[in-house]
Amino acid sequence: MAGSGNVPRELSLAFAAGVVGAMVNAGAFWLCQRTDILGLLHCKLSAPFGPPWFYQRVTWGGLFGLLFALPLLRQAPFKRGLLLGLAPTAFALFVVLPFFVHKHMLGLALGYTTPLFVLAFNLIWGVATALWLSMAEQ
Repeated sequence: MAGSGNVPRELSLAFAAGVVGAMVNAGAFWLCQRTDILGLLHCKLSAPFGPPWFYQRVTWGGLFGLLFALPLLRQAPFKRGLLLGLAPTAFALFVVLPFFVHKHMLGLALGYTTPLFVLAFNLIWGVATALWLSMAEQ
């Protein structure tokens, strides 16, 4: 993908990598909810696991994955994943949680550790996406 000039291929790979990252993110979230790590650390993030939740997650993961078509830090996938993982974090903390879920800015109505968990889960998404894309490009 590194400047191949094949835009449809680059976008397709980026979207697919974002979907894979979202599946890893969903697994991490499920594991944290299942083991009550969230509750133990005073975070009330929760999700009704099932197909609608999963489909929504992988769709958004794929859309945010399109950011990986940008020529940023291509030679450093881990750093790239951390950097681009900040985009869905900002979207969740400053748009989704306050305006769509009505849990205040940064989701603080769900607990003061909520922003940290949102950041952690999206960094997991970003790194998984970057690593998958790096493997797919070889």
